[in-house]
Amino acid sequence: MEQFKALPTPIHRQSKIDRVTKSSRAEFNYKIGEWQGVKLLLIVDKNNGALTVTNDIENVVSDIGTWEGIDPKDYFIAYKDTEGDWDGWNATTQSFFFFRNHPAAKALKEAEKEIDF
Repeated sequence: MEQFKALPTPIHRQSKIDRVTKSSRAEFNYKIGEWQGVKLLLIVDKNNGALTVTNDIENVVSDIGTWEGIDPKDYFIAYKDTEGDWDGWNATTQSFFFFRNHPAAKALKEAEKEIDF
């Protein structure tokens, strides 16, 4: 299995929650990198009572793109929701996709073992 490789940008950040109102925005950790030749943006919801990443995904992805100087459309975006499931966001179509019972879910769980949040 190929190791997760950091891109030139920092791979681990916490949401810059000081820039937004805590009660109205999601709080999250994220990493940017490459795994098996695919550019990844992985997001983990902190699940601390703030708005969920699922309900704030457009802002979350936009913020990360701005902070890191990347175009999210160039990345495979997956996020771990408040139930602990990995789901996806397509920044091009602005739509969700789900991994439950999908082979990609197993790949994400394997990648997660190599990526320390």
